[in-house]
Amino acid sequence: MPILQKALSAQYDVRKGLIWKDHANILDAAMRNSERWHNLEDDGLSDADIRKTFNQPVAMKIFAWNSNAKKDTVMTPLDSIKYHQQMLQTAFMVMDPITGAVKAWVGGIDFRHTSSTTQISTQNARWQLHQALPL
Repeated sequence: MPILQKALSAQYDVRKGLIWKDHANILDAAMRNSERWHNLEDDGLSDADIRKTFNQPVAMKIFAWNSNAKKDTVMTPLDSIKYHQQMLQTAFMVMDPITGAVKAWVGGIDFRHTSSTTQISTQNARWQLHQALPL
């Protein structure tokens, strides 16, 4: 997986950030679903003020393909979202075809950095299954 990730990250559109040009909705959804957004919203900040915080560099730990599976760095929370959204993932999921309940989930690179993505994917999987099943 690290070799494939390196090849993906080396692609021109990914390296230059052009991949996000037509996908601002993905970044917006990831920001709005983040713990940071919810905490600042609970503190009474407006959407515009919350968005500004996503462009201020902060120290953080991010997933990395190394022996620690993490790296200390300084980046904006928005750049962190872009970084983690570009990470290749592989997983296997078993779902009850009647209820849409997830029975088993195996995979993902690191739950500490991708738990919200997993939650969103699980919700999307249920919605897609519901749309596919006849009533």
